[in-house]
Amino acid sequence: MKTQVSFREEDYDRFVRLLDEPSQETVVIAFAGRHQSPDRLGVLITGGEAVPSDAYLDRGPGTFRLRPAFVAERLLEAASLGRTVVLIHSHPGWDYPPDFSPIDEDLHARLVPSALRQIEGPFVSLVRSPGGWNGRIWKSPGDERVIERFRIVGRRLQVQEVPARAQPAEATYDRQLRAFGPAMQRTLASLRVAIVGLGGTGSLTAQWLAHVGVRDFVLVDPDVIEASNLSRLVGGRPDDVASGMRKVDIAQRTIRSVAPEAQVASYALDVLACDAARAVSSADIILNCTDSHASRALVNRIAYQYLVPLIDMATLLRAEDGAVSGAYADVRLAGPTRSCLRCQGVIDADRVREEMAPPAERAGLIRAGYLSGVSVPEPSVLPLNALAVSLALLRLFDTVEPWLEWPGRVTFEARRLQVIEQDRASQSNCEICTGDQVLGWGDDRSLPCRDG
Repeated sequence: MKTQVSFREEDYDRFVRLLDEPSQETVVIAFAGRHQSPDRLGVLITGGEAVPSDAYLDRGPGTFRLRPAFVAERLLEAASLGRTVVLIHSHPGWDYPPDFSPIDEDLHARLVPSALRQIEGPFVSLVRSPGGWNGRIWKSPGDERVIERFRIVGRRLQVQEVPARAQPAEATYDRQLRAFGPAMQRTLASLRVAIVGLGGTGSLTAQWLAHVGVRDFVLVDPDVIEASNLSRLVGGRPDDVASGMRKVDIAQRTIRSVAPEAQVASYALDVLACDAARAVSSADIILNCTDSHASRALVNRIAYQYLVPLIDMATLLRAEDGAVSGAYADVRLAGPTRSCLRCQGVIDADRVREEMAPPAERAGLIRAGYLSGVSVPEPSVLPLNALAVSLALLRLFDTVEPWLEWPGRVTFEARRLQVIEQDRASQSNCEICTGDQVLGWGDDRSLPCRDG
């Protein structure tokens, strides 16, 4: 099980400024949400403050001691909020990644059992020097593990692994390395990317991500391939239609044809199923390729609750009697520090309620004339899908190594060769992307998903 700590970029930058004070050790106490998936254990930090000077019993360049009453107050506060605690302190003057000192180990021996009696685990202790980070996480007093990954989510998505990942193969990625350098290539190889929807845009996304160096995938789609998919579902074959092959399995086959060593977790489920939603929450970045408002709403929620950048894409062809009047590729960036898809006008709350309604309720709405009950396939062509995926992957590169000068949402109108730039601020009353109702709460808030 991989262990990790996730920060918002604004908190991370503030902590580094506080902890890099050169003359004495500094302590920050942060509250965090919990996150555990089948293969990952971690916390999501959304805020924290430096310990005030009067809360120290002793403080110097190589040691600190805190007043027990101050620590007890913070633990009680965390317990009352339903959060866990992260203790962060500095080792000033170390130009190399720090390790915990004997004094720190003695503190852990005394503090961890006491803390875990007052709060639900895990409890985390981190140490920072100008040379980097180290950390431990405890689910119980006897269950101590080293932190293996640090994620910083904001304008950029940064991943720091302990130990550092090896240099990528230069021959394979020579042209990308010339453009973006080895750091971005290492990050791409370390990312877990969730693709929700493996149809026209999602199948192409899976193939291209394998080519650029992503090696860890979560694939979510409940559907099997149909004959009408063959003109745009990359990797699909006529014999797949005859056998009723699942779209996630076709995407997995495509990925493995490019990168046989890739890790692929496939879920032939709607993302609204809790098993699929929890799998998506374990990703470092989400590429959403679904066309329903309910699925977008849930993925949007996951992005903020679990501090995961979200790239949402869509295409739209306006056509009648074989005459095309408009062709659009739309890519939207959401997640911590940005406005959510609902505030961007992408999600319709009424449509979410309709799509989430139980079958009996939907049947009643159809009988009453509020819903047609007829699903009409929308026009779709591979070149327009490829345009949306191109924009989305350029955005993914920018999320890892900023270089684009785009707003959060970009729509390209192919027929008129026009770029429509759209940026909308978060609404002040949005419970998803403003305030602290959802942001960084992880497993400590339930997701609006369906069991079974």
